[in-house]
Amino acid sequence: MDILLFVAGLIGFGPAIAVLYFLLRDYDYPRMEKALFSDTKVFGLVAAGMIVGTVLFIIEGPLYQSFHAAPTDEHGGAFDPGMFFILYVVLFSLVEEGGKLMILLFPWLRKKFDCVFYGVALGCGLSAVAVLEAAFVAIGQSGVVPAADWFIAICLYSVAFAMLHASTGAIIGDASQRGDPWPGFFRAFTMRAVVAALMLPYYYTENIWLSVPLMLVVSFLIFRHVRGKVIPEALPDEVRAEMRKKRGQRPKSADI
Repeated sequence: MDILLFVAGLIGFGPAIAVLYFLLRDYDYPRMEKALFSDTKVFGLVAAGMIVGTVLFIIEGPLYQSFHAAPTDEHGGAFDPGMFFILYVVLFSLVEEGGKLMILLFPWLRKKFDCVFYGVALGCGLSAVAVLEAAFVAIGQSGVVPAADWFIAICLYSVAFAMLHASTGAIIGDASQRGDPWPGFFRAFTMRAVVAALMLPYYYTENIWLSVPLMLVVSFLIFRHVRGKVIPEALPDEVRAEMRKKRGQRPKSADI
């Protein structure tokens, strides 16, 4: 059991920590004279994301059988596409992104440019625990050591999930610091719902490789957009001008 938990922890936390580091490293010392965010708040928001992920897993877990039951269940293993879209695609996405929105609207976070970084941390914490618990349950229920290709697939799923939740957290955080959170929330919800819908081939065929590559590609595109556009544009003009100067780039007129 301890080994199982350790393996599930690596699958969940490894990609989440890597994504967190990759998104924040350009805004921390020594790449900046001083960090643009508080380490204490980052770790606090990771912990908050872990709590949110645990609560959501407890709430969402029993609902899976409403659209996807194992063959040994009384539902006979039937898959219900309608309930899949209502619950997994729409409801789960609303609840997950809504949880981020509620936290990122706290007075000590909102309307401050560094809220975008705390959105990243919140999403990474949620992703880490959600994948950990899902992997732990999946391995534990099977009763056997999964095949190597399953481990590879679940690791790639974890990477996609970490990029997605870090990105939607950043989008909501950016909208919160601008004082108009709802457009950002609906963008994040739409992105989460699109990636969730890509799990349809898996639930329909039980072949995870029909879903994971698509999830990975879409999540990466969202991640690249957030890293290259959302986070930089959330920064104050003087900070952007300083960063461009350090990189030897000509300042844009908006940064002057």
